[in-house]
Amino acid sequence: ARAPWSTRATAAHERLEVFDFYWQQIADDYPLFGQRPIDWNELRRRYRAAVPAARAPHQFYHLLTGMLSELNDLHVSLWVPPERFAQDGLDATSLLDVPG
Repeated sequence: ARAPWSTRATAAHERLEVFDFYWQQIADDYPLFGQRPIDWNELRRRYRAAVPAARAPHQFYHLLTGMLSELNDLHVSLWVPPERFAQDGLDATSLLDVPG
């Protein structure tokens, strides 16, 4: 059974707040924007648009890690507990591997 709309809407709102927090932290503190050809605002627009469609924690974490991976910087990462990054015990390597 699906969660009631109000519950899903609240969860989506919370995910958007978390996404915005991480995006802003990088926007404020990442020192290499002037040295790398990255349009951080465009990445926010693209990835944030997908956040409401993330129905499970692992889908949301894939969005966050995907956005951070666009920096192409091994010093920037997000540690996600394995149980939150997998569905049914199987790790997905991209959003394309996740049903829905």
